[in-house]
Parts: sequence; structure tokens; C-alpha cells
Amino acid sequence: MVCGELGVYREECGILIKYYMFKKKMVQALNISGNPNISVIIVIYNQKQYLESCIESIFAQELDFEIIIIDNSSTDGSYEFIKGKYPKIRIFRNLENIGYAAANNFGVKMAKGEIVVIINPDTKVGKKWLITLIKPLLKHDKLITTSKILMYDGSKINTCGNKIHFSGLAFTNGFGQNPSAFSTSFFVEGISGCCFAMKKYNYFEIGGFNENFFLYSEDTEFSWKLHLMNYRIKLVTESIVYHDYHLKLSAQKLYNLEKGRYLILREMLNLNDIFLLSPSLLIIEILTLIFSFNFGIVGVEKKIFAIRDSFNIKIEKIQGNKQNLINNFCYTIPSHLGIEKKHEEVVKKILNVIFETNGIFLKKFYRLGD
Repeated sequence: MVCGELGVYREECGILIKYYMFKKKMVQALNISGNPNISVIIVIYNQKQYLESCIESIFAQELDFEIIIIDNSSTDGSYEFIKGKYPKIRIFRNLENIGYAAANNFGVKMAKGEIVVIINPDTKVGKKWLITLIKPLLKHDKLITTSKILMYDGSKINTCGNKIHFSGLAFTNGFGQNPSAFSTSFFVEGISGCCFAMKKYNYFEIGGFNENFFLYSEDTEFSWKLHLMNYRIKLVTESIVYHDYHLKLSAQKLYNLEKGRYLILREMLNLNDIFLLSPSLLIIEILTLIFSFNFGIVGVEKKIFAIRDSFNIKIEKIQGNKQNLINNFCYTIPSHLGIEKKHEEVVKKILNVIFETNGIFLKKFYRLGD
């Protein structure tokens, strides 16, 4: 239970769930106006060093909007800095860190705008970031837009949408490539939680972020749900975000990623899916276990705790257009994962053959079931 300026947060969430169900009945009655209200939502936790650059770049946008900041109990003076320098920003502070997913859900609930934009605080944005990001949303329903995300210095691509792997993993798209790559907008498989935009009532219809995900993988689970509910995700290449991204893992991050992966598989796949994909899923289990040894006994413990904790969570199976989801899966390991040695490249090629073969069987099964 989190009290303070948010009130009793868990009770608020209970109200929010009922509100979501009510909103689903009203979706057809709601329309986005020609000059939409926009809410930009930023969840922060001890990231004061980024805030001024991030906020100033957002304030430089041409459109009218509000900024909502949810502070997950920062101890670096972030809350005081924003309250003092940016009095027009609506800021809420939790008395404890409730996680990225839950904080964003609360931010969307508090939003006055018809369109919500979620963005990380360790970013700054280009001049046309906002107007280009929301423009497609004015013409189409059941659409999410995501920005072209570059490294903080603009030297390389961080990601252009994400690739969602059938194992529950997700990979960046275009990582390390020249910023001039991906010059034309197109539909992608997954959102990046770093920055995306959608209509507020669509966020409610999807159910928001799953609050069982404290940190990491919430955008992957969200992307799976989007495809099950026949949404599309569009990369808007004119909308530029600069992100201070570092590709590094710790034992705790491994725990969060693995816990999230198991939750996704439990929620979205049925027994037939698990059986058809079992060779690949078994390989992924072996590989992640081997990888956990990089962090010593702590890493192995985190891997085991991720399994235990994910299966201790009560879930509800999520139904929808499974064929659409399967058609949006990635069935290979991308080439940018730092594989340099020849024997590692050979192993990757063998794995991709197995993964792609599993994908073929899965697709054939669902075509026969249509």
C-alpha cells in the first residue's frame, strides 16, 4: 500500500480496474478531436541528472500538452528540483518504488489528455518529436506509434521498435546502425517502453501495463497483448528520441527479465503452443541457465528465484487473435548481440535453424486450425 500524494495507491488501482471495464463499453462513443489534448507521462527514480535536458526538449515542442511526472520515491532531490523549477508540471510522489508499470498506469489514469505519450526520463527529444508521433493517431484507431530512438549522442541507433521473440525475449531493432537507416516509417512487431504514444481509451482497452512486472519486459508483454487484440504498432522515423542506453546485464536484471518472460509465456501460450515450441523453449532454458553463471552463484539463484516467483503469481490467460500474434513473432536471434567468435556464430546459426523450424510448425498448426 502506497500512501502520500497519490493517496492509497492500491485502492486507486482497484477503482481503476473497474473503470477500465466501464470504459470498454464507451469506446465507440469517444472521439479524438482535431486539436487533441496530449498528456506526456514520465516515471522517474533517481534520475535528476537527466531531467532538465529531457523536460526542456519536451517544452520546446510546438503543440499544447501537459507533463505528468510520477516520482517513484527518488532520494536524489528529483522531486524538489521539479517542484521548484517547473511549477506547471503535475508531479506525484510515491512513498516507495512501486515499479515502472504501476507508476505509468497511475500516470495514465491522472492524464487529462485524449492522447497519452509515455517516455523515459533519460532522454531528450528532437524538434518534431511530438507532432510527428501523434499525427498518425488522429487518422487511425487501434494504433500505437513509437519513435526512432537513437543513442544519447545521436551517433547510432538504439532501437526502431522492438522485435518480440516467441520465447518471451525481446530484441532491439537496428541497434548500432547508422542514424540514417530506417528513413521511412513502417509497422513493427513491438513497442519500446522508452517512448510510445496511443489514445488514452485504447490504453484502457488493452488493460495498461501488467503490474506484476516491476521493471523490464512490461513493454514486451504489452506488445503481445496488442497483437492479440488486433492493434498495430507504427515506427515513426521523423519522431526522434535520444536515449542514454547502455547494453549491460546484472544478476538482478536477469531476474526481472526471466520472471517477466515466464509470466508472458504463462499468460499467452496454451499447452499446444508449449508442446510445439518445446525444443526451442528447452534450449532457451539451458542457455539462460548457462548465462546466469556469469554472475556466479548469485546469478544462478536469481534464475531459480525468477522461476519460483513467476509461478507463485496467479495469472489470467489472455485470449485473442493468436494467429496475428504468431505472425508478428521474431524467430531468429538478431546479429547485433556481440557475437564475435566463429564458433559462437556457428552456434547462433544452428539455433536459428531450430527456432525457425519451430516457427514453421507453429504457423502450420494455426493455419490448419482456421
